[in-house]
Amino acid sequence: LDIFSDPAAAVAAITPLYCKRLDELRLEKRGEKTDPSDLFGDCPKLREATFLPVSTIPKMIDRLRIILDPYVAGPYAEGEYVIELPVDQQLIDLVKPEYQGVFIGK
Repeated sequence: LDIFSDPAAAVAAITPLYCKRLDELRLEKRGEKTDPSDLFGDCPKLREATFLPVSTIPKMIDRLRIILDPYVAGPYAEGEYVIELPVDQQLIDLVKPEYQGVFIGK
C-alpha cells in the first residue's frame, strides 16, 4: 500500500471488489456459499495480504494481485487465495504521482 498517496482511500476503493472476488473463489473451492460468521467466512483485512503489481501489457501495470496465505482466508487444505483486480482510473488517481506513469487502466 506504500505506492498510494492515501492508503486509507485505496483500501476503501479496493475492499468491496476484493471481498466480492474472494467470496466467488471460496464458492468455487468449497462448492457452497460461506456464511460470513463461519470460521474463515469473513473478508480478511487487506493488511493481512500481499500486494503485487502485475503487468499483462509490456512495461505497464494493469492489474493488482492480492495474495492471501493459507489460514488467512481459508483452511490450509484450500491453499492460498490469489485475487487479481484490474487497475482503473480511480485506483490510478490514488497512486503516488511518481508511480502513476507505469499504471494503465482498463
